[in-house]
Amino acid sequence: MTTFFAGDVLDAADLEGPPWGLGMVAYGSRPIASGVAGPVTPSGAAVQGVLRLDNITMTAGRRYLVMSSPLRMALATATDRGKFELRYNATGTATTSSAAISRSEIAVPTGGFTNDSFPPMRKVITPGSSTALASVLLCMSRPTGTGAITAYGSTDDEQLWIAVIDQGLAVADGGVTIL
Repeated sequence: MTTFFAGDVLDAADLEGPPWGLGMVAYGSRPIASGVAGPVTPSGAAVQGVLRLDNITMTAGRRYLVMSSPLRMALATATDRGKFELRYNATGTATTSSAAISRSEIAVPTGGFTNDSFPPMRKVITPGSSTALASVLLCMSRPTGTGAITAYGSTDDEQLWIAVIDQGLAVADGGVTIL
């Protein structure tokens, strides 16, 4: 706990919490019956929500890591493409038309079936103003093709999940481009 004295000049960092990360501030999972969180057969390139987190509190000037579990998608029709996305809304419920903040996509080889793994999706968000209404949505879609797509966790017994982690105060980018 920080102690303040008469005459101290306080800035936003003093008022909005410690400089270190506070850890996980939101988490949601989707149980997978028999390893399957589908099948989902979108019409055309329609995006379908799979799992959503609502009412996430985020403080201006702090960094938040939004991430998903490792994912796997099965597509059965040659030349189909499947896509996962994380979508974000700072002021209400995230929908399939909210801003996409991270995506991962695969294509089925011309020979047919694929069952590919995706690494976890990640995105750092630094809100410009504090909110208690942020929302994140994990979506999947089939941008091209006609077959069914099915989502899994990274293994047949793992759940799909999304989490929001408070990483601490946002600092300026100090990276130096080498090449």
